[in-house]
Amino acid sequence: MAVVRRVPRYKLAQIYPEFADEILKTDEDDTDTASETATQFMSYENAREQAWEDNTYTGVRIIEYYDMGGTYVVFPERNMILDFIPNVLSTPPFVFMKRVSFDALKGQYDHVIGLMAMMAKINIMSAIAMEDSVFTETNISGEIESGQYRKGRFAVNYLAPGTQVSKPMNNIPYQLFQQVDRLERQLRMVGGYPVTDDSQSPNSFVTGAGLSELNSTMSLMINEYREIIKHSITQMDEKRLELDVVLSYSQGISKKPMAGFFNGASFSENYSPLGDIGGDFTTRRIYGVMAGFDEPQKIVTGLQLLQAGVIDVETLQDNIDGLENIAKVQERIRKNKAEQVLFDSILARSAQGDMAATMAAIAIYEMPNQITEIMKQFYTPEEPQMTPEQEALIQQQMMQQQMGGGPPTMAQAFGM
Repeated sequence: MAVVRRVPRYKLAQIYPEFADEILKTDEDDTDTASETATQFMSYENAREQAWEDNTYTGVRIIEYYDMGGTYVVFPERNMILDFIPNVLSTPPFVFMKRVSFDALKGQYDHVIGLMAMMAKINIMSAIAMEDSVFTETNISGEIESGQYRKGRFAVNYLAPGTQVSKPMNNIPYQLFQQVDRLERQLRMVGGYPVTDDSQSPNSFVTGAGLSELNSTMSLMINEYREIIKHSITQMDEKRLELDVVLSYSQGISKKPMAGFFNGASFSENYSPLGDIGGDFTTRRIYGVMAGFDEPQKIVTGLQLLQAGVIDVETLQDNIDGLENIAKVQERIRKNKAEQVLFDSILARSAQGDMAATMAAIAIYEMPNQITEIMKQFYTPEEPQMTPEQEALIQQQMMQQQMGGGPPTMAQAFGM
């Protein structure tokens, strides 16, 4: 694979200072085969492409050539190789996300461009014919008494008795419209061009199925590019893992840092490429259940799947855009459910005449932001109070111990 790009001359000299003299040299008299080689790439660029990476329009052309051996950075103006980066992988150092033609981009309906052009011509001709038929000529057989014949709106002409006025019939617009219909039918049949691409419903009336058919073509395109991106990311992951193993062998690296996010929390740890990867470079990418849905469709379809028991709440939350830190969201949901149950219990006990529950409800009403502390205080069990008989027995036992008596028996301790 070769990539042709433009880089400002001064920037290229900064990147490769060892070749700065040759890069900054702009002698027009120095004509060699290298300049002829550079002209071969002129057909791939226009004014807009030249300004893509070089807005000064003074850049030089650089070729990055990739093969199994590595990457070559070629300066065709001087016929020089500025840099070579060896490829340490067992596969090529690049990934094609989608195979395309390099000389020209090919569209889905390129083979029906002629029909589209003919339809445009017929449409223009029909518009001209419509105007000509509206403002067609008038044939007068006789004399005009009002002088020059007037045309246009509110024009009045006086004609002599016996004068005949005729207007030729013209049905060309009707014939042109029929031809446009034939071209459209031919376009649909030959090009396989569906009406849904023009956001036209294939049904006679709009229904849920008809509206879904309007999005069918777009959904297919989205699914196609999802598969393309998924396979390309898998291939890039394989190259990254293989590069980690190769660098561990060559540089003797035993541990490498790895950081990221998992379940809404950040993590950082060290892993061993040789031990943890172990030569297995295969990875797997899985899209969410509702990756191709829009947001309203996610909510409606997700709630239906949740009610049917197909998915759980966490899966639905993972597929909704904008929800971050799902674990924290789940904690808040559980806290709110428990808080609602405890609050309902306080209200029920207050309705039954429990004074403590009534006081707790009043405290929550006055300080709603302290509902957690009030509930903790209300539901904390109080230490059991002793009866006067139990207090007297304990005092008697303590007096006996002070007088040298032995410890009370089990029957004495429980008052049996």
